[in-house]
Amino acid sequence: MIVWGLDIATKTGWCIGEYDPKSKKVEWMTFGRSNFEPKRGEGKGIRFLRFRRWLLDRMEEFYPDVVVYEQAHYRGGAATEVLVGLTTVLQEVCDEAGIPYATVRTGPLKKFATGKGNASKGEMVVVAADFAEAHNAGAVENDDEADAIHVFRWATENYAA
Repeated sequence: MIVWGLDIATKTGWCIGEYDPKSKKVEWMTFGRSNFEPKRGEGKGIRFLRFRRWLLDRMEEFYPDVVVYEQAHYRGGAATEVLVGLTTVLQEVCDEAGIPYATVRTGPLKKFATGKGNASKGEMVVVAADFAEAHNAGAVENDDEADAIHVFRWATENYAA
């Protein structure tokens, strides 16, 4: 089963991999961070168009069976507007493709990853780096990638099992 974990934001962390529910093993995984920031002179809506195109391209490339994303914190202002828009685009694309999606909240994700519901970004990165290294998937470079790896891990153990 192909599982896709996302940490949605203008700079979206992502982790895609194959999980075998019978053996409970990750067969392969890859991860990274994609930037959807508008460039100078572009409208604000371009980030949503880029995000949509990127989602569709990844879906064609990997054919995920499920998409799981970290539920965003809505604190108001421009950041909330962006997160609501990106989440809406993800849900539309998944529904159009017939791909189920689910969310995980930040506190339970941190507790799952580190044993502490209030883990720091640094702690989350260290645990994700260990997981990535154990699966020969490369070096974790930032907290966006780390969060996506943890969403992927959470999905394999709680959604795909």
